[in-house]
Amino acid sequence: MAFLYRNTGLPPFLMYPRFLLETDLNDTARLVYILLLDRARLSRTKAQWQDETGRVFVFYPIRELGQVLGKTDTTVKKALGQLEEAGLIVRRCRRQGTPTWIYLCFPEDTGKENYPPTRKENYPPTRKENYPGTRKEYFQNPVGKLPPNKNKKNNHINNYLKPQIM
Repeated sequence: MAFLYRNTGLPPFLMYPRFLLETDLNDTARLVYILLLDRARLSRTKAQWQDETGRVFVFYPIRELGQVLGKTDTTVKKALGQLEEAGLIVRRCRRQGTPTWIYLCFPEDTGKENYPPTRKENYPPTRKENYPGTRKEYFQNPVGKLPPNKNKKNNHINNYLKPQIM
């Protein structure tokens, strides 16, 4: 491990937009958006990755996104659907057999003047709503006896486990 000094080069990293912290998206959808944003950052410099109105689009195959994130294709598709519902991406299918163009969108109030400095004392204290804490009244105890396991209900299925006598 190496320490960070003034002249130390940084390893490759992804930008995490601050407005994502305020969304109700799950972590996979946020990571998908970050990867799309990273690819769009590269696409801004090339005219071939802009449509006729000048909007930047990206191609990112679902299978490749899944491999980068270590997720299945279904999980990536759900994350893309969440991003589209939230209005953070727009997908445009041009015709069958061609890749889908993905446009990235930002909320209207993402200017730097809307965000306070990054010092910790400038942020209000946050409390997770779903976290029950340590109070005993939030924990549920099972009432009564749990239902039995019915694995041995049909003994004829388990007959192959019994030794055969000849």
